[in-house]
Amino acid sequence: MFARRERGAFTLIELLVVIAIIAILAAILFPVFARAKEFARQTHCLNNLMQLGRGFRMYADDWNGCLPNSWTPNSYENWCGQLGSASAGGCDPSKGQIFRYVKSKRLYICLKDINVPAIKAALPPQEQRKYPLSYAMNTKLSRRNLDTMQAPGNASTGRNDRRAKIVLLAHEPRKTICDGDYNPWWGDGAGEDAIAAELGGVHGSGTTILYTDLHAKVMDCKALKASYLRGEWDPDTAQP
Repeated sequence: MFARRERGAFTLIELLVVIAIIAILAAILFPVFARAKEFARQTHCLNNLMQLGRGFRMYADDWNGCLPNSWTPNSYENWCGQLGSASAGGCDPSKGQIFRYVKSKRLYICLKDINVPAIKAALPPQEQRKYPLSYAMNTKLSRRNLDTMQAPGNASTGRNDRRAKIVLLAHEPRKTICDGDYNPWWGDGAGEDAIAAELGGVHGSGTTILYTDLHAKVMDCKALKASYLRGEWDPDTAQP
């Protein structure tokens, strides 16, 4: 009969080598998984903006080209259903002016913001976590006519990308959002400083943006500041 061979146990060195290999693989793979997760949330956020953009377009079609209010002091009669300030009753997207066209509250909040407190909303902490809004409308576009923003095209090329430059919605971070109305002309800072403070680091080094031609993309803070300085946030100064 053959003698039974005893199986040897792992040595301490072998275990340490295996643990080291696992640690190295984890260090390599975890950032990859984190980037993939952020990319998925970013893609979802862009889809939200494009769906909301269609709601804005349909609202404007029903109101002779006029966009909804960015904010109202004493009612829900604005694009996102914000009652005055957050302290006056918070936000209910189903009462907003474009909800009848989009029919889903989920479009108003990015996956990244779910259960994250909107700390500037003057609400109890548990309600700050439920604040249902991630996006803010450019206050310069409140009640403006969407169609008249398309100026005549360039005389030599015929091109006109003016509406592709004017910001309509921006994903504002939870640390600053409170009313669905974005105004870089006043507030915590002024102009490009406010943009850097309020829109940097939401997605990557910048945030997701919807333009008045209804395309959406991720813009870094440097590019957003440059577009502001060129007057592209204001339909009265944006150039074709």
